[in-house]
Amino acid sequence: MTRNRKIKEFLDSDIYLELIKELGNDNFNKELQSVEIELDILKNHTDILGDYYKRLRVPGAEKYSREMKKLYNTVFN
Repeated sequence: MTRNRKIKEFLDSDIYLELIKELGNDNFNKELQSVEIELDILKNHTDILGDYYKRLRVPGAEKYSREMKKLYNTVFN
């Protein structure tokens, strides 16, 4: 399955619509922007990912950073 097809299936799913309803349009847009920033860092700036998570005060930021890099590589490569 291609990445675009996976994304389309998610956007067409009930889960996506429930997220929008639960968060409300304005909050959903803010959350989406945050996800886009994180995805950009995962894709293009992996060297600063640990610092990014530390600034967000994610517990175990370095370990979480390594896990997210592995997840990204599994999903998108």
